[in-house]
Amino acid sequence: MEGEVNGRFRIPGQDDMKLRAVLALLHSVDQENFKKVNEVDLFLELVEQIEGTIENMKRFDFFQGERLEK
Repeated sequence: MEGEVNGRFRIPGQDDMKLRAVLALLHSVDQENFKKVNEVDLFLELVEQIEGTIENMKRFDFFQGERLEK
């Protein structure tokens, strides 16, 4: 997958724009498409991975590479 995100950013590393791009992608996903091909378990697995990633992002100040507890 490739793409481009444009817009004004306020956070170093354009991290605010990265999260906005993630939100846009998440809003484009429909569980119904997984149901159509009998892959609801895959949907649930991926959502669980996303939730785990978000929890770790909130837990650690520096998420890429070495993790530092807040």
